[in-house]
Amino acid sequence: ASPQELDTTIQVVSALNSRASMLQASHGKVAPRDALPEVPRGLKVVEGGEGEGFAWSQTSSSLTVRLFIEPSVKGRDIDFKVGPRTLRLGIRNRASPRLEGRLAGELRDVDEAMFEIEGSSASGEPRRCAVAALEKRRPGMWPALWDGSSATPSSAPPAASTSFCAGFGRGCGNPDCSHEGHQSRTKEMPNNRAQERFGIHSFTFQSRRPFSGARLEKLLKSWPTPRKQLFTLEELAASPVEQDAHSDMSVGETLRPVLRSKGFCWLDSEPLRQHLWAQAGKTLDVRPGDWWWAALDKEQLKFKVTYPGVEADYKMAKKEKWDKDVGDRRQELVFIGGPDMRERDIVPLLEACILTDIELKEYEDRTRQLKVPNDEFHVNGLLKNLGASEDQIAEINEKAEKSREEERSRRKQDREETDFLRSLGVGKDLETEDEEDVFEAID
Repeated sequence: ASPQELDTTIQVVSALNSRASMLQASHGKVAPRDALPEVPRGLKVVEGGEGEGFAWSQTSSSLTVRLFIEPSVKGRDIDFKVGPRTLRLGIRNRASPRLEGRLAGELRDVDEAMFEIEGSSASGEPRRCAVAALEKRRPGMWPALWDGSSATPSSAPPAASTSFCAGFGRGCGNPDCSHEGHQSRTKEMPNNRAQERFGIHSFTFQSRRPFSGARLEKLLKSWPTPRKQLFTLEELAASPVEQDAHSDMSVGETLRPVLRSKGFCWLDSEPLRQHLWAQAGKTLDVRPGDWWWAALDKEQLKFKVTYPGVEADYKMAKKEKWDKDVGDRRQELVFIGGPDMRERDIVPLLEACILTDIELKEYEDRTRQLKVPNDEFHVNGLLKNLGASEDQIAEINEKAEKSREEERSRRKQDREETDFLRSLGVGKDLETEDEEDVFEAID
């Protein structure tokens, strides 16, 4: 357009709405942040950030932190410690780079937390990082990584000499970005380096039938780990224990090469609730988790999805994990191990724990009428999921009951005083009686 045509257009647009802001652009290329209104502070969601030598990202259920390290740094040099509300990740005997402080939210399964080294040192370039993937105790997005100003690391962006950014390892959303860390990771970094160098590999076991709780317990007790936290048959409805074709010794030797395993279990002993399987090194933990989505009724489901971030998890389960017959109930276990771990040997051990056709029919008949109790789907359940202890919940309930009792006593006293005054004739002249409202008893 000529200058005169442009000037005329501006005047016309201004006349249409004199209070509106105007953005001039070429071929409609306008940055969204310039055209859209500012998001209210209460609605902003922080998906990640970066600091001096580190980056972090989050989803509603997980937190991932990355500490960038030189090629010479080995796994034994990493200083890593995590608690329910604290995190330390750095390099031993170095003040920087380092993450250390009180987290903005609470983590779960901290005893199982591990870090991994990502990237390659073969090229001699500093494209490596120590990565820790952690799980949040309660679903929801944190406002920041650290709780207030309790953290020691700087929140400033990394120095210009650092060849990393917050998008390392998860992709960049800017198509015009020319940062070498964004463009070269897929092409230059070797794939499956752990498998190439150390023989580390993995496989996933999946099934849509429940495990026999008794047979699975027997298998887990044979696992060659000194530390176990398992469900017991005293806690669950027992079923007859059958003899395994494998001896405990052969089972132990088969499972010994497994370095890490994790996932969900579906047990016949407790059919309405997930069981969380977590094994890392010498620690094995299999214990009850949340209810299966498919086990909840409509009202319980409505209550459940009111928690922050939970509705997204439910939609994901419906989209990716749902079966028309059993819903989201499933076995989904990932095994990671060394070169001696053999899928063909481990899978039969797990399949031997799956219910047979006859057992499955008996299971379906036995569990058809089972329903999730409503204990968790009221105020007490909400308080529990928000982190309140049993003592705190009891104290709150006691105060509420005391308040209700005081209210009942006050109302009773009001009624007694009103009846007494009426017995003395107070207010009698104010009462009116219509003839049509007078009834006479006739024998």
